[in-house]
Amino acid sequence: MITSSPIVEKWIPTYEGKNIVKGYSKWFGVDKVCAITDLELLGYEVDSKYKEQILKQHKAKSKAGEKKKREEERELDPWQDSNFYFIAGHTSGGAPYEITWDLRFRYASCKFIHQG
Repeated sequence: MITSSPIVEKWIPTYEGKNIVKGYSKWFGVDKVCAITDLELLGYEVDSKYKEQILKQHKAKSKAGEKKKREEERELDPWQDSNFYFIAGHTSGGAPYEITWDLRFRYASCKFIHQG
């Protein structure tokens, strides 16, 4: 958000709600961390306990988002894990038909000629 914007400077005195950070966040479509930063740059004092709470929530959401992203990536690559570069399937006993990461890198520089 552009904190020196005349729109922002005009909006603050007209705000009639109880929580200016929440109101700013909703009105300008930014997250609460951005709202706090902008308001502080404009000289508005945000309660330190409230600010700390918002920062903790933001950090927790970021961690949860990263975890979800990793899980989604894992779902996209069910044929791969930390041990195996490619898992083609499993035997009836559960052993994988696979190519290890070591083999993948060993043969990465090889050129194969397709004979059809």
